[in-house]
Amino acid sequence: MSVQDKTVIINGLDECNGNIAQLKIMKLVAKSVIDYSDKIPPLWAFFSQPKLHTDQEFSSYSRSHFLSKVKLPILESNDGNIMCYFCDKLHLLSSANTMWPSKDTLNILVAIAAGLWVYAATIVRFIIDQGFPPQ
Repeated sequence: MSVQDKTVIINGLDECNGNIAQLKIMKLVAKSVIDYSDKIPPLWAFFSQPKLHTDQEFSSYSRSHFLSKVKLPILESNDGNIMCYFCDKLHLLSSANTMWPSKDTLNILVAIAAGLWVYAATIVRFIIDQGFPPQ
């Protein structure tokens, strides 16, 4: 079994219903990792906007070698790569009659993604999974 088979990703922790719910999730996962890391194999990854209460909660576990915090920068330098990603994934939606997405549409999608790969991937999945013309 690979690490991917054992990974749990929680994206948008900051969007959970209130600070108490966010902290409760963090505490439950951190406690299980610290107490049962040798018996429970999942690798947990939280992705969230930085918030004071979650930063403070995570800091309380900073002495555990099972937990680490990585701050991922949001870089506008990703825009060129994200543009290539959109072109590669969305060109299949073009037909003989229409070229979609247009350069203007691609620029809008890149601006909306704002340097965030996870957002770009979510946009692509949404567009492709809808089953109707994306325009």
